[in-house]
Amino acid sequence: EAVERVREWADANPDKAWVVGRGWTTFIGEEQATRQALDAAVPDRPVHLASEDGTAAWVNSRALKLARIVRRAKDPVGAGIVRDVRGEPTGVLEGAAVLRITSLLPKPSNADRTRAMFAALEEARRQGITSIQTSGLEPGDIDALDKARHGGSLETRVYAALAVRAPNRDDEIARLDPILERYPDDPMLKSGAADVDAASTDADGLNRLVRLLDARGWQVSIHEKSMEEGIRSATALSHAMRSNPTRELERRHRIEKHEDRFGQVGTRHVVGSGWPYGPLSPMRVLASFQEQMPLKDAIVGYTAASAYASLDEQRKGTLKPGMLADIVVLSRNIFKMERRELPSVTVSYTIFDGRVVYPVERKSTTTFP
Repeated sequence: EAVERVREWADANPDKAWVVGRGWTTFIGEEQATRQALDAAVPDRPVHLASEDGTAAWVNSRALKLARIVRRAKDPVGAGIVRDVRGEPTGVLEGAAVLRITSLLPKPSNADRTRAMFAALEEARRQGITSIQTSGLEPGDIDALDKARHGGSLETRVYAALAVRAPNRDDEIARLDPILERYPDDPMLKSGAADVDAASTDADGLNRLVRLLDARGWQVSIHEKSMEEGIRSATALSHAMRSNPTRELERRHRIEKHEDRFGQVGTRHVVGSGWPYGPLSPMRVLASFQEQMPLKDAIVGYTAASAYASLDEQRKGTLKPGMLADIVVLSRNIFKMERRELPSVTVSYTIFDGRVVYPVERKSTTTFP
């Protein structure tokens, strides 16, 4: 199925220099992911398919050649090139080898980014998602969402986090202020969150960047991938709060991909997919949290806690009078089934702002009471 999808896309897009995709590990394992399979589907262009979590890649021979990954080469330790018994690269790359390919990928145009973004929003509605909190958007992405909002075609609520890369000078942070002013607290689209990678700088640099963002009113979202980065992230947030004691705006800073340890020090658990580095389906995510928390707690993390994180708890996240009518109707009662069975549950209806927006053929302007 994965190879056939690649073939179909390549045939429909003959003008694209690369064929790029993601999520093949959902369909097949590494032992079936061979360069020969992709060569048969796309022999004339390089193919790059990222795994669902982004840590591996499946590529064809054209891509291997461009990256200068050849047969029987002596790989350094940690190179991440999977080879068969004859020393030939299989087409699966891991770790450092993934970067050798991704560095060659053409940068998507603004039009390509916009198309991909709205395709993702359409898939979110199919999965019963009515609100998303993004990470790493560029100003042009937010402008495209704003255009859709004004045109009446935005059918997903978006809390947009802007990518902020370290190091940053005071004047560079100040130049972001117009985005705060242009996209204030709106129930359809708003910004105000700054996305920071803990691995992009050292402890002092992270402390400084978070302090500057906090001082100018940003809600800071720090991504960490290890215990050490998690500790540095928590330290940076504490440093910012001590350094800016007179900040007027309420803080809703967060640490993304944090360990369970933070739940023991008074923080809130916000549950989400982390897509595209994890499944978009809420049912699959809820099933995966079986060991970490009870189902009801995980649902609160997906709904009320997520609304709190985006400063929206006064209008969404719970079903009660006066709240926004964003509702999902499921095929089964998820409280009367085994947790492991949740991925089999399907979305019957996605209702956004009182209107059915999925299935598409049932879309209407009817407002639910």
